[in-house]
Amino acid sequence: MKSKVITFSKYPLYSNETPLFREQKGQKYVSNGKFNDYPDYLSYLYNNSGIHNAIVSGKAKYIYGKGFQVKKDWLGNTIQLEKVMNSINSYQTLDELSRKKIFEKTLYGGACYLIEWGVLGKPISVTLQPYNTVRTDKECKTFWISKNWTREMSASTKWKLSEGRMPSDVIEYPCFNITEKTGKQILFIKDDNPATDIYPLPEYEAGKTSIETDIECGFFHLNNVKGGFSAGTMVTFFNGAVENEEEQDEIDRAFKKKASGTDNAGEILMNFQMPNTTPPAITSLRSNDLDKQYEQLSKDVMTKTLVAHRVSNGLLFGIKESNGIGGNTRAEFDLAWEHFCNTYVKPKQQEECEDVNYILSLYGIGGEPLELIVLDPIGLELTTEDILKVVDQDTIADMVYSKLGLEKPMLIKTDDMLTTINSASPLVANKILDSLTTNEIRSIIKLPALPTGDIIAPTLATPAPFNKAFMKFQDDTILAKFMEIGESEDNFEIVLEVGSYDEFAVQSDEEKIVEILTKNKKLSVKDLAGLLKISENQVYKILDKLMAKNTLAVKYVERNGKIQIEVEEVTKPKDIELLTKWKYTGPKDSKNRDFCATMLGAKMLYTRAEIDSLNNDMQDFNTDVWKYKGGWYHDPARDVNVPQCRHYWQNVIVRRK
Repeated sequence: MKSKVITFSKYPLYSNETPLFREQKGQKYVSNGKFNDYPDYLSYLYNNSGIHNAIVSGKAKYIYGKGFQVKKDWLGNTIQLEKVMNSINSYQTLDELSRKKIFEKTLYGGACYLIEWGVLGKPISVTLQPYNTVRTDKECKTFWISKNWTREMSASTKWKLSEGRMPSDVIEYPCFNITEKTGKQILFIKDDNPATDIYPLPEYEAGKTSIETDIECGFFHLNNVKGGFSAGTMVTFFNGAVENEEEQDEIDRAFKKKASGTDNAGEILMNFQMPNTTPPAITSLRSNDLDKQYEQLSKDVMTKTLVAHRVSNGLLFGIKESNGIGGNTRAEFDLAWEHFCNTYVKPKQQEECEDVNYILSLYGIGGEPLELIVLDPIGLELTTEDILKVVDQDTIADMVYSKLGLEKPMLIKTDDMLTTINSASPLVANKILDSLTTNEIRSIIKLPALPTGDIIAPTLATPAPFNKAFMKFQDDTILAKFMEIGESEDNFEIVLEVGSYDEFAVQSDEEKIVEILTKNKKLSVKDLAGLLKISENQVYKILDKLMAKNTLAVKYVERNGKIQIEVEEVTKPKDIELLTKWKYTGPKDSKNRDFCATMLGAKMLYTRAEIDSLNNDMQDFNTDVWKYKGGWYHDPARDVNVPQCRHYWQNVIVRRK
């Protein structure tokens, strides 16, 4: 008689051991786990544990938050940035790519970018290579990609005989190398863990036992529900043994069909019994307090899983706890959110921003333009009394009329009137004020009415000249300063008009580092990061780029617990005849104010240092000549005043004639 083949779970139990990643003789790659299936095991945990699934998915969403936005103080080329963000590859935007990468890094502890270089030394495509398809060697220098790492190796003779035990669909890629921008490369990003330096381990590694327990408890109770009288119950018949195995199997099938399964829950079971005979005996094989054991086990599993994930309150992920860690009150939830956001979400967002901004730097977009926005908390619990204390009567009136479905009378708010007057040109503002009574004017600026203030004040024959005189004095003063500096455009030949001030006024971090290290050739990484207000990781990345371009040659030395930078060589740019200048440019027409007309007609070129010096000299007038150029301008198309005119500072490359 043939013995039956007994099969077990496809995935081995890793919960009691940390996987070891070791080289094997005759194998090019290092196996990811004992059976080269550890990523699939982590996917198995995610897909079968409801608690674990909710936490991993929730953490990834919290880290992504509201997505990436451009920093307000970034002054780079927004057109180029938007182009890269909208076409990071042929089928994804940068936001879509990042959302998927964040999830994989949360689930596996690592992620892989597949970067394809173009002929100009910039990426033409950046995609996410699924982590479970990637294997690498001990040094992480070469990567092999396949969808068939975990198929049954014993099922195919061809598999056993293949060189290096490689699947037939394997593709080989080199690791990312900034100095060799050709072909396709794998950029491997992973969390640090002292247990391994090859493949990463997820941050919840210590909680695998609890997660597996949660899964097995679910399977156990599912089988109980489906089995009814299952292995936990024994039924003994006293009418003697059956004649053969076939009859015994038939009775067994009939009894199970009638007495087990969810469809038979609550059914009446009929027992036909002859007089003076022994009825069947039903014996329970389970412990009497199994329900209590499960209840306690369920609490332990939830608590330990949350702790492994560094979560102090399960409500953050839709998991309600009865007596577990954390609390379920509003105050406890708010405190838990603030703690989780500050200790987990924001640091993780910082890591993601560094990764994404580094990818953008490969496209020539510097200055770290993007940041992730944290999700808003639920917010404060406001009462009607709190609202009435801070909301003005006009706003409350709007709410009441809207609630009742009535049309609100057209009343002009005093704040709206003040805003209108401030945004109008001086001539229009004076005409508005001339049409108002004294008390109407006083109400706009929140002053009490006067007994004799309900008549329109007499209009002056001519407006007070103070403002115009002061503006002319200011323009004349600034013009005089401009005429004292700079050189005539006639002395130079313009080689190239580069761009406006907004695009080139800010010095890049690379330029700042070269300038700082030229003056101080021994500086710690921490001190340099503090001077530039960037992270130490960013300093290392910038220094790597500068060394790759042969701009700097540095070495790192540890002194007194700090990593010291020692500059061995700084390659200074060769002296050339070309110079960088700035000129005042823009429309030249009848709308020009005297200041702008004079500046355009002067045809002067200025160095940046000259304009910076003049800008500092104008602080008494609260005037930024870089930003406001020729002062306020009335835009007839929109009928509004803007704080700067239509002109701008043009950056030009020149050489002396």
